Amino acid sequence: MNDFNREAFALELIKLYRGGAVDFTNLHQLGALAAIASFSRDMPEEERQALNLLYRAS
Repeated sequence: MNDFNREAFALELIKLYRGGAVDFTNLHQLGALAAIASFSRDMPEEERQALNLLYRAS
């Protein structure tokens, strides 16, 4: 993940929060889904699995 991707992801989280996802659990789950959708196709399999586990834990 490069700096551009990090900034884009941070902006996505801010949009989710401003859009009403202020509950931590909800924001965590939506953030994990956004990360999976945005970054998982370019990730090594190990990182992809860890991200999916993060989503399932929320």
